[in-house]
Amino acid sequence: MEEQKKSTFPMLPAIHWWSLRNKFQKGVPKSLTDISLSNVLKTKPDSVRVNVLPYLKAVGFIDEKGNVLGAASEWIDDAKYGEVCARIVSAIYPKDLINAIPNPGTDRKAVEAWFSERTKAGTSAVKRMASFYTLLAEADLSKKRERPAGPAKKAGGTARMSAAGADVKGKGKPGRQKAAAVAPVRPSEPMPVNMNIEIHIPAEASAEQIQEIFRNMGKYLYRKLKG
Repeated sequence: MEEQKKSTFPMLPAIHWWSLRNKFQKGVPKSLTDISLSNVLKTKPDSVRVNVLPYLKAVGFIDEKGNVLGAASEWIDDAKYGEVCARIVSAIYPKDLINAIPNPGTDRKAVEAWFSERTKAGTSAVKRMASFYTLLAEADLSKKRERPAGPAKKAGGTARMSAAGADVKGKGKPGRQKAAAVAPVRPSEPMPVNMNIEIHIPAEASAEQIQEIFRNMGKYLYRKLKG
């Protein structure tokens, strides 16, 4: 590999790295496609083709046809995880990076500066390259994260629902039932809608993934309000 000619490096988001590892631990597939990966990662096939498949090839987990290679089976073994990460780092990244920044987790600015100088990429791409390199270099299983669950409901939302008589938890409690009866909603008036929305977006998410999150949220809210 002629490392000095590289103009870019893998930018696989950590959230995808851990989600795929968790999936593989339940059973390593024989091959991967944009469709199968989009189902696992909850994203579009087009995004998978650009933001995931090329990097899985780069780290040696799949071949050009999408067939899963032996390295992927070692990757899911906790005892071999560090060895696999070290092998990827040695195969992909130049020695001047590895030697110059032995602790990328505590010197993130230096890592980003190196990728910026070497690749001439934009800020977002540089941060993603630095993030993935740091993940590999640290090889720390304690930092594994999977796709976050949906946002938790805030207490304020429950209180407003109680006032409208829709609080399931208040069922059977005289105080709350009585409060609901004090100000009933008349059929002739539209029911007021109060919504609290909290969206958790991982730092490693790409601009395309963030746009997709808000686009889907907009469609969901429109359907709910219209229905």
